[in-house]
Amino acid sequence: MFIYIFPCAIICITLICVSYCQLIIYEKDIRRAIENKYLCDIHCMRVNIDYDISKAKTRLGDYALDDLEEMINTYDSNKKVALAYKRYGVGQTLIFGTSIAHCENIAAEIEGAVVVSSNTKNRDEIIRRFTNKEIKVLVNCM
Repeated sequence: MFIYIFPCAIICITLICVSYCQLIIYEKDIRRAIENKYLCDIHCMRVNIDYDISKAKTRLGDYALDDLEEMINTYDSNKKVALAYKRYGVGQTLIFGTSIAHCENIAAEIEGAVVVSSNTKNRDEIIRRFTNKEIKVLVNCM
C-alpha cells in the first residue's frame, strides 16, 4: 500500500531539450517503468486528507514548500494520515511528506514508523530493514 499525501501528483522521468525549444525528447512514467519491469509493481491508494492548498503560492511552477508546510503539517492532518494508515494499511507502507518536519510529525503518530531523509545517518540500514520487512512504515520527503 502507498499512501500518497503530497499534493503534486506528477511523477515522471523527463529530459527536455532547452537549447532551442521546450521539446520533451525522452519520458518514462511510473506506469511504463512497472510494465517494462524497471520497477516492481505497487498497490497504490490516494487518501483524501482534506488539505486546502488553494491559497498556496507557487514558484517556478511548483508549490512553495513553506506554504505547503504551513497548510499541511498540522496536528489534525497528521492524525488523519495516521488514521488512514490504520484503516487501510496492509503490509509495508511508504508515506510521503512535504518536508522533514512533516515526515517526523507523521511518523510520531504511527507506531513503528521510521523517517528517511537527508538528515538520516543510517539510511542504507533503514532501507535494508524496510526491504527485509522489519519496518512496516517508511515516511519520506518528496
